[in-house]
Amino acid sequence: MHVLPLGASVPPFSSLQEQSMTEELSMILGVILDDIKRAMSLAQKYNTSKHEELKRALDRLLKSGAGEHRIREACRSLSLADQALVLDALDSLLNPTSRKIGEDLEDPEKVIAYTDAGCYPNPGPGVCVAVLLREDGAEIGRYRRELGHVTSNEAEYHGIILAIESTLNSGYKRLEVRSDSELLVQQLKGCYTVHARNLVPLYKRVRELMKRFDYIRFVYVPREMNATAHGVCRRN
Repeated sequence: MHVLPLGASVPPFSSLQEQSMTEELSMILGVILDDIKRAMSLAQKYNTSKHEELKRALDRLLKSGAGEHRIREACRSLSLADQALVLDALDSLLNPTSRKIGEDLEDPEKVIAYTDAGCYPNPGPGVCVAVLLREDGAEIGRYRRELGHVTSNEAEYHGIILAIESTLNSGYKRLEVRSDSELLVQQLKGCYTVHARNLVPLYKRVRELMKRFDYIRFVYVPREMNATAHGVCRRN
């Protein structure tokens, strides 16, 4: 039987519960991260598809009850390039019809663009950025554009336009845009209608630019998975 030293205070039961839950969560996230890293190592060792190895690992994790949110949280410690690979594999598992039939799982000609934007105050002077990666994780470039007086949603649209134009200027015609603005992503996917008059011209501009691509899609990502673009956007 464990006896506390004389004069020692007993921690509140709620604190002990919180500590236990934190330790358990940390252990779970560690297991998830180990599985993800093991999948990428196997792909590199045997020269197989990282996408397929990650899909198998993520499928096992999801079936074991790990949950999408915990998988995303575990990925925070990975590099942006590795996060992109994991997110792509996770998205294809959760949305199996999102890829075109016959599309290669790893496409060296496809660009993954992370965008972010903001204005201070809202509305006010704005800035938007785009970080472009090839699907294999190699960085193509980082782009930043100063904006005039805009609203936050206008700035986010400008960020998507910057990503699209930068991709075209780099000679690519296959693009996946990832943004932490769920509103814009749903509008561009056709799930939401654009009601705000100030956004209609920007929406139309994106739709026009989309015609110049062989393949393009828009994906919502939580802000924590968009850290690099967010950091570039906030830089003075």
